[in-house]
This record gives sequence, structure tokens and C-alpha cells, in this order.
Amino acid sequence: MGNRTLEIPSIGEIADRLMPAEVAFQVGDQRLRRPLREWVTADRAEARERREKADVHSIFVRVAAALLERNVTGGSYFSRLRVLGDLLCDPKSLTEPDAETMLRMSGYRFPSNGAKTLVAICQHFASSGFSWPTYLAEAEAKWEDGFTEDPLFRIKGIGNKVRDFALSEFSDYYCAPDLHVCRMMARTGLILHGYGDPGFSTVDYGFVRRVIQKLAKDTGFPGGPDALSPAHIDRMFWYYGQDRARCDAKPDCDECPANAICLTGARRGHIAARTGKGNFEGEKTA
Repeated sequence: MGNRTLEIPSIGEIADRLMPAEVAFQVGDQRLRRPLREWVTADRAEARERREKADVHSIFVRVAAALLERNVTGGSYFSRLRVLGDLLCDPKSLTEPDAETMLRMSGYRFPSNGAKTLVAICQHFASSGFSWPTYLAEAEAKWEDGFTEDPLFRIKGIGNKVRDFALSEFSDYYCAPDLHVCRMMARTGLILHGYGDPGFSTVDYGFVRRVIQKLAKDTGFPGGPDALSPAHIDRMFWYYGQDRARCDAKPDCDECPANAICLTGARRGHIAARTGKGNFEGEKTA
């Protein structure tokens, strides 16, 4: 690239370019194509509706299903939602054998271990001192430090990522970045916004989550008129990255609307311009 320096893009610049792009997503038996902005907007509208209108049992089932999102096979989350919604009628009286049966029915990979966790989750949420509105309000008030004193962490098998995933089903303050999200943040260069900050630790799940929080605050979250929440940023990359025609394991940089400012796309563009070869010839996928 000679002496040319590529600038790290802002989250706002990336969002402005990606959000209008059409992406494909599987809904039931159909794979539909819609602008990315519509997928993300609908996703977060559903989260708000669940928070405002769902009954206590529905909330519990979704939280419990999300907290068990580990050591699982693809698609089992929605299977757990269905099975727990149909069969988990009285969390207070759930036994480990019954919990194990439900998890086997949902395709859970290690049902005996998950059963112990599910029973403990039931006992926690069914306790007399627990209040869902109070819990959620406290989680949002302490979002910047990741709500580290969350009592759910006392339950064996529950860590930051599954807890964050459960909260993200109801709150824009939380997200649980997966491979798609981390890969796109690395390719675009946004992950570099976390380096050089003395308050950031090693590059792990917590690091990525904190970078997303920082990016969200850079847009004015919470409260800014054009703010992107952590959940919006996470879902934007997730929906875009899961589309096989977009930015999956082999990204199509030539067709990406952000290729001029994405560090990976811009670098490949410079190489192609200099060598006369296609972007991917001799290049490794990020």
C-alpha cells in the first residue's frame, strides 16, 4: 500500500453503509431478503414488545432457554423455547429428571448437566425476593461494568455470554457477540477502537463486549437521537455476517457497500489496484 494509511472507520460510518443493504435470513421455511435495517429494527421491536407485554411465564421460559445456550446444536434455542413453553408449567416444582427429559426432547447436547442448571434457574426466579422488573432495571443501571454482581453468576454453568444473551432478548443495553459479530468487527477494523485504552483487558469475550459498549457510547447511547445501542450494533453485524452472500467465512468484498472504509475491503482494493489481480487472489480470509 506504499505510504498510504488506512483510517479506522467509526461505527456510524459502517452502519450508514451496511443498513440499507439487503440480506437474506431464514424465517420458518422461507429465506427472505430485506434491507438490513428492517431486520435489526424488527428484532429490537420484538425485544421491546416481549418486555412490555409478555406474561411472567413467557419471560421466564425465554430467559431460561437463553441461559442454557451452551454446548448446544444449531437451532436448539428455539426448540427449547417450544418445549419449555409447553411443559414447564410450574418452575417451583421442577425436578432434575423432568428437566432432563425436557432438554432431551429439545435436542440439548448434555441434558443431565443442563437439568441441574435449569432446576437452579427455576429456584432462583421462583424465590420470594425475586422481581423481574427490579432485576432488569438493575442490570441496565449497571450495564457498563457488565452487572458483575448478578446473582445468576452463582449458578454453576451460567457465565457472562449466556447471561448477556438472555438480557439482550429484552434489553438494548446488552448483547452477546458471537463468531459472526467478532469476525466482522475484526475485518472492518472496529475492534481496534479497544486497543490502547488502559481500562480494557485482554482480547476475550469481555473485551469485545466492552468495545461494542464503547462504540455505542460514541453514537450517543443511551439517549442520543441517532444512538446505536449495544444490541443494535450486535444484531447489525449478526444479520449481515450470517448471510452467506455477504460477510461469512469467505466475504464478498467487491459487493459490500462498506468496502471503501472497511479495513479488509480497502486493503484488498489497494492490492487489486496495484497488482491487477482480484481481491481474493493470494489473500487469506480474515
